[in-house]
Formats: sequence, C-alpha cells, structure tokens
Amino acid sequence: LVTTFREGLTGEHLSSIMPFGYSKGGGRRDEIAYTLNSVPRSQANCLQEEKGVRMRSFQVAGLIVLAFVVLGGVSLAQASGKPIKIGVACELTGTRAMNGIDRMRGAQMAVEAINKAGGVLGRPLELVIEDTKGESPVAIAVAEKFAQVHKVSAVIETSFSFLNVAVHEVYWNAGIPFLVGGSSPALTKYGNPYLFRTRTSDTITSAVMASFAVETLKAKRIVVAHIMDDFGYGARDAVTKVLKDLYGITPVAVVGIPANLTDATGPVLEIAKANPDAVIQYAHGWESGHVYKTRYERGLTKIPWIVSMGGIDPAAIRMAGADAVINVFSVADFAYDEPNVRAFRQLFMNAWGEDFMTHESMRAWDLVHLLALAIQKSGSDHPKAIRDALVGIHMRGIRYDIQVREDGECIFENKILEVVNGETRFRKLVRFPTDIKL
Repeated sequence: LVTTFREGLTGEHLSSIMPFGYSKGGGRRDEIAYTLNSVPRSQANCLQEEKGVRMRSFQVAGLIVLAFVVLGGVSLAQASGKPIKIGVACELTGTRAMNGIDRMRGAQMAVEAINKAGGVLGRPLELVIEDTKGESPVAIAVAEKFAQVHKVSAVIETSFSFLNVAVHEVYWNAGIPFLVGGSSPALTKYGNPYLFRTRTSDTITSAVMASFAVETLKAKRIVVAHIMDDFGYGARDAVTKVLKDLYGITPVAVVGIPANLTDATGPVLEIAKANPDAVIQYAHGWESGHVYKTRYERGLTKIPWIVSMGGIDPAAIRMAGADAVINVFSVADFAYDEPNVRAFRQLFMNAWGEDFMTHESMRAWDLVHLLALAIQKSGSDHPKAIRDALVGIHMRGIRYDIQVREDGECIFENKILEVVNGETRFRKLVRFPTDIKL
C-alpha cells in the first residue's frame, strides 16, 4: 500500500500576514511515499481545491484516508502477533471530558482502520487508554503507569499545556516519545528530546491573531483575555509582545479568565469596561462557551472576538448557541467547510452516531497514523527507535501539514476562520517556513 501526500501552495495563495520575514517565492511541491503493505488498491486519487489550497488524497466510499486505506468490500488480512502498545491520555471525567472522549474515539477509529489493513510490521496496534481527569497529579500518575506498568512504545498526550508541562519529565526519564497538543511556546524550550508538539506554537498563532486584529479589523483598542493556566499565560505574553514590537500597541486591558468557571460575568464586564474595538482571547472550550453566553447577554456581540482553537470547538459553540457566537473569528486548526474535515466528520458520525465535540478526534486520528509511519520506518516498537524515526516525517493530516523537526516542532501553519451560523468557515491559510526559529 503506497500512500502519497502531495501539497501545492504558491506564493499568491499565502496571506500577506508574514511578520517573521517570509518571502513570497515560487510554488512548492513535496511528495513523500511510504510502502507499508503490498495489497490491491482500487481507490481513485481525487484532487480537491479549497480557497487556493490544493491537496491530493485518496478517497474510499467518500471518506478521506490519510496514511492507511481501508478498502470497502475488500477483505484484508488481519494483523497478528504481539500488539504494539500506544498510550492515550484522556480527560474522560470533569469539565475537560469532551476533549478526552473525542481523543479516545479518534484514536480508536484510526487503530481499527490500521489493524484491518494489516497492522504495522504485521502486528496490531493496541491502545492503552487512561483517564487523567484533567488534573496534573492524576496526569503524572497516568504517565508513570504508561511507562512502568503498561510499557507503551509511545503516548498521545492531551492538548492542555499545563498537563503537558506536568508530565514531560516522566516521559523524558522513561525515554518514551509523547505527542502533545499544547501550544504554549515554553513546551519545546525544555529541551526534552521525546516531546513532539502537534499543534502550532502560540509564537506563530499570536502573531497571526495580532496581525488579523490590526491589519484586517483595523483595531487599535485591543483587550487580551486569557485562561489562567500555562497555555493562557504563555499566549498572553506572546501576543502582547507582537502587538508592541510590530504595531506599537499596548492592550487597553489584560483580563484573566479563571479555569473551570461557571459564570463569566466578572471577566466579560472587565472587558466591556475597557471599551475595546477588538478582543483577542485564549481559552479552552468550557470557558469560551460561558464567555460567549455572557457576551451575548451583555449586548457585546458587535465587538469582534478573535479566539484560539478552544474558542471554536463545536461544544463551546453549542453551549452558547449560534446567536451568541456572532462576530467571532479564530486562528485555529480546522473549519467545517474544509473537504478533509467534512469527510472525517461523516466518518465519525457513522462510527459513533453523533458529531464530534472538539478537534481532538481529528488530532488523534492523525497522530495514530503518524506513529504508525514512525514504527514502520524504524522497523521496531522500541520507544527510542520510534522517537528517532519520527524526526523528518512529512505527512498531510486532516487539519495540518505535519513536518517533524528535531526540536519537536511539527506544525507551521494557521487558518483564519469565521463562525457563521454556528459553524466555522475557512477564510485564509497562513503558512510559515518550516525552519522558522521558535
């Protein structure tokens, strides 16, 4: 089975928002092929175009398949032998449960697909799922259990930076590669050779958010609102620096949003008091939903809100209601109207009978396939071999072009989105050179 990932982007399709000195040069074409299993292939290549982004991917029964293909109606040999264990840290209880449940489901879907296609190295993948409850002490205990009890080959970790910070030394000491989704710039500064960030760093995201606020929305009075955790503090510092360095703008207010709040009246009133013409907000889905509800109740929907990924998680929008999420933009991972997302969404609903709540199901699907490629490339299930094999892999995921660097950074693009009638709509792609210093 040969899967080819192809992407074509030309300079004129890139956003003019390139504060790090990217030069709009010629087009680029990258092709990478991995021979995994020699099986018949009947699917057709489908060239899709969306807003200037061209992606070639295989489709089977209308579903996007990214690294492995399950052929409808074709019988494939089941994988056999000793399973290769992959740990998945999930928040299955507590206010973050919507993220963990989606992460678990996306990983389960990917493993089922890969095992039906023959597994990796002729062996099945096996998920080991543990509940972190979204709490640092529990997350540390889970990481230790993955290392000492389950003896997993790799781990898919949470997208919450504060949990990533809490567990990173456990995996470093154990020598286990772990894929995190936290966007705090500090994560890849620890020098942990086993940490791989599978989201765009807030160093990049904050530059795009600031540029969109100032150059597109023409905002001058900007409030920065942030969740009060590692992610929020890092993002706050990054965006205030960009605003100052690039535009000479100091936020008219910096407002903290308490984690796990159930009433956003305090932060929203503080934002309103500053009389902003735009708000840049970094928060998770739970807190964002409450902020939107209060924003709507206070009649503040005329003020544009530019939010991070958590702010446009489907669960956050559903919590607040479509009317409350008017004039909301995001620099984030995905939009509902992207072809890959539409296809995966249908795949997810076919599997679970309901829509996904967050981006985590897509992230987990991608990361299981990424690990499968690394295991195949290394020819081993040994954690150190998988870690070394990850470096240099380039694959097109559902949401992102993934290019794994030695320093653990993997994603170098953002999408500017707008919420329309309760769903995200793609507006612009912003890509940065993969050798950018972060």
